[in-house]
Amino acid sequence: MRFDEIHNSAANVEAVRYTAFSDVDIHLTAKSDFSFEIERILGTFFDKLRGDNDPDLLLNCFVESRESRYADYSLEKLTDRILGNIKTEDIEGKLSDVIEVAASESSGGETVFIVGPNGAGKSTFVDRFFKKTLRRDLRLRCLEVHIDLLDITGAVESSNRETIEIIISSIHRQIYPENDGPNYDQMRGLYFSEYERRRKVSQRNLYISNKSEFQIQFDTYVEEIVEKNREDYLKRLLKDTVNNRKMLPVLVFDNIDDHDEAVKVAIFQLAQSLRRHVAHSLLIFPITDKTAWGLSKLDIVNVYSSRSFFLPTPSPREVFRKRIEYITGNTSETPKARTKEFYLAKGIRLHIDDIRKFAFIVNDIFVNQEYTAQTLGEFSNYNIRITLNLARRIITSPVLAIENLVTAYVVGEATVVPFDKLIEALVKGDYTAFKPGECKQLCSIFESDLRVIQSPLLKIRILKLLEARLLQGRTVEERHMPVQAIFDFFDALGSSEASTSSALKILLDAALIEKFDVSLGHLSPDQSVAISHRGAVHLSLVTRYPVFVGQLALATGISDRILADELRSIAGSNDQKAASRVVEKFLNYALAKDAQLLGSVGKIDRGDQNSLLYSLRTLAAGKRPVVSSVAGITTQRIRCVVEWFDRGLGYGFVKLADRDISAMLHKNALGPVSPYDIWEGDILVCELVEAEKGLSVEKVISIEPGNYQRGEGVIVKLSTEKGFGFVEIDGLPIDAYLPLNKFAEDHSRPLREGQRVKVAYVQNKGREGYVIKELSPAK
Repeated sequence: MRFDEIHNSAANVEAVRYTAFSDVDIHLTAKSDFSFEIERILGTFFDKLRGDNDPDLLLNCFVESRESRYADYSLEKLTDRILGNIKTEDIEGKLSDVIEVAASESSGGETVFIVGPNGAGKSTFVDRFFKKTLRRDLRLRCLEVHIDLLDITGAVESSNRETIEIIISSIHRQIYPENDGPNYDQMRGLYFSEYERRRKVSQRNLYISNKSEFQIQFDTYVEEIVEKNREDYLKRLLKDTVNNRKMLPVLVFDNIDDHDEAVKVAIFQLAQSLRRHVAHSLLIFPITDKTAWGLSKLDIVNVYSSRSFFLPTPSPREVFRKRIEYITGNTSETPKARTKEFYLAKGIRLHIDDIRKFAFIVNDIFVNQEYTAQTLGEFSNYNIRITLNLARRIITSPVLAIENLVTAYVVGEATVVPFDKLIEALVKGDYTAFKPGECKQLCSIFESDLRVIQSPLLKIRILKLLEARLLQGRTVEERHMPVQAIFDFFDALGSSEASTSSALKILLDAALIEKFDVSLGHLSPDQSVAISHRGAVHLSLVTRYPVFVGQLALATGISDRILADELRSIAGSNDQKAASRVVEKFLNYALAKDAQLLGSVGKIDRGDQNSLLYSLRTLAAGKRPVVSSVAGITTQRIRCVVEWFDRGLGYGFVKLADRDISAMLHKNALGPVSPYDIWEGDILVCELVEAEKGLSVEKVISIEPGNYQRGEGVIVKLSTEKGFGFVEIDGLPIDAYLPLNKFAEDHSRPLREGQRVKVAYVQNKGREGYVIKELSPAK
């Protein structure tokens, strides 16, 4: 009998668990009429924020980044170059000349991958580019065909056929809107070579004697071959678009991530077949970084040249800010809610007649408090739709007492809502306590699997191990850990493979960890996993915030019935310290159970397990872990790398050197240092503090500029209204990004396109592209 079978036999497994609060004890919190009315109005407001039926909102509220601007610029150059090969002069002569290939295949189409994580706005970026960003003269010469691959069944044998039909339908709607397809004369043009062959050879006599009958028979012939060979018909439509209409077909294959590898390959091969046949076309694939990695392993993809542009996940705070500004400023688009009058506290009357009146509350909580939006982004794994749903969950939760919030704003006594209170609202929602399973983004992380002997801290320990791996890894592969290595690590501590495997499956199902190769099936020892954003925020909250631990504790099954009853009694009492007492007793139980089931890693803190246990003991003692234990450092004077800094907003973020931990950098912390001396990639020595909203820089001690390279080049593009440009640097394969904020003030004469300049620049870490850090006119 295997050790696991003995270790986890029925005699050893604790089959009965007790919870302080059962499902019967957790119920919906009663709300006032005012709260229901506010919730209805805010629900309408959040529906508009999602932009489900408002494509203009998505386009106008796209959060630009340096990467998106670089992609905009490069795609415009690419589109312009391809269109330059499509001759625009009138073509005289026979119709056959019109449908000839305008140029050789070697100067033709391109394949572009827009790569980014879920929630980066890849599809919106492409839509916005061809509707708003691309120069109008180029835009008018593009035929954008959007292929939503969610509309195909996903069966390999039918995927190409269904994709072809989607493309044909789109071309019909755009090119032939009157008839939803070509008429007789247009169809004769598409099949002109066949028309001429029949007219001159096979049906010459019929053509001479009865042209009407000839046309009828030709029309029947074309209908038959169009239906029999749809791919050939599509290729003729695309060639006609290029050669006759002088337009560039742009085929956007969206949502290919949702299909398995075989379908991806089939669609990619179809796209390349169309590109080769048409000669001048642009293929665009918005894909996740994991899909990009999977495709990179395939020979069929590597055969073809392509370009890739990376889009980072936008800051949830910026998404909130832009969408709120758009909605509140677009008065003609904002629907009126029915008018109703309420009496608030202090005798205040309030008319609820417009959802814009409550935007300030949403703005203050989710825009003015960066850490709140960041936390929700992590819980949603940066899916903006889920982020907005979580924000709505918080603001309509009875925990926040929306009536009191509105009253405070009306009388001018608004105060910052504590982060602990926001977390409590997130965890409870509309219920009196945390209800497991009610919110998919919240995981009962202390819950043990009844089928095996398992420490209540095992899932947290796994997350800590994976966090340590993430911080140590320099590449994507190194930041993932083989499942077998996780088994071995915890086997040495006394956890069976069955127990560790069970915990990993729960973490994976809850999206707290993610597989390196998502195309693979069930989790197996030869696969690798990494901690996700959702896993990182669970780990952070469970080691730092008592309110989070306390709510999960009351719904977690434990083997000690007496303790469960005691937790229930404490939580139901009027004791002001009830919450901290629940956390103390529960964590002491969990730590004792963990020590009973799992051994120590020793003095060498492998996998940061000792620091994790120290944080939990500190929290159990009623204290918040200090900065050093949160960040894994031993001093508050720390080297940090500037992630980004917005001079207009007056703040940005730094990342601890060699750590995946961020801290806010406000301009007030710079002291005598000018905000224009702070650049992405610069090294700051600074003092950190843990504020209510998370880690922040209290004081910048010194600045070490990044490792600059120097050269000369020409300014090839300036967008003064948006504050950026591009410089073509001698000897570099691609143009460098030029942020104008600093340089516009540093020169008495305005910069101009075509100007030759001396520059200092750095390469984007881990990404394509360069950034100008210093600039001066060349002599």
